[in-house]
Amino acid sequence: MCQGINTMHIALHDGFAGQTVTIVVDGRQVYRRSGVQTDPRISRADSIDVETQATVATVEVSAQPGNLQASTQVDIKVTPYVAVDIVRGAIKLTPAAEPFQYM
Repeated sequence: MCQGINTMHIALHDGFAGQTVTIVVDGRQVYRRSGVQTDPRISRADSIDVETQATVATVEVSAQPGNLQASTQVDIKVTPYVAVDIVRGAIKLTPAAEPFQYM
């Protein structure tokens, strides 16, 4: 069921080294950027806020080169924050209830 607009914060954190990153939420491309690079001082590369009427959304992230892909379902009411990291050659998606802290 939809009850207004829900906002999900997706943050690209560690492991990005010049990739082209695409983020799709419920089949809708919401982000595409080339040259995504993690700032090692704060473990952050970029972020985006996504508005949706859904309370549960499917988030898909891909990065090139490397043909990296991952997806997860996010309950936006419970975990509206999603961290995206590249760890050991794979994309890791971590939903969280609280905002991320940066230095």
